[in-house]
Amino acid sequence: MAGSITGLYWLILMLLCRVSVQPPVRILVAPRA
Repeated sequence: MAGSITGLYWLILMLLCRVSVQPPVRILVAPRA
């Protein structure tokens, strides 16, 4: 299961870096955490 979480995390990070350099990670992680 760790692999799936890592893959998703990397995908989100890459998408965020590509979409914008802003820190929208908190908005995506806040409701998920």
